Amino acid sequence: MGRLGILLGIMVIALFLVTWFSRTSTARQKWLANLELPGSWTQDVPPDGGDPLFITFSGVLTKGSYELRRKDIAKQGTWRISQSSLILSDTGGDEFTYEIRFFEKGKIGLHGGDLDHQTFNKHTDNIVPLRRS
Repeated sequence: MGRLGILLGIMVIALFLVTWFSRTSTARQKWLANLELPGSWTQDVPPDGGDPLFITFSGVLTKGSYELRRKDIAKQGTWRISQSSLILSDTGGDEFTYEIRFFEKGKIGLHGGDLDHQTFNKHTDNIVPLRRS
């Protein structure tokens, strides 16, 4: 009975781990699909009342390249998602990490660094609004 009990215990633990991994993987894929980061995003309300920030993400759901634009300033680099954080690596080698908060489809919040508690809305078409003077 000793060996059989140990074998049965190992099988129960293995079944539990496979089920847990499958469920967490499915939940993560659903979160990434709902987040749908690739596309163009506009800062909702700039904190200083200045020009809004525009971010364009290209690639797959978990990584790709990005371009940040504010007025005449543009930065480019690569992005990736690690757990619930967005990590931006610019072409100069600097890395910036932001916590992603998913509010609803097409609306996210970024928390950290220079984008502390900022919300962004996704463009649903390929037209990028230009600032008018």
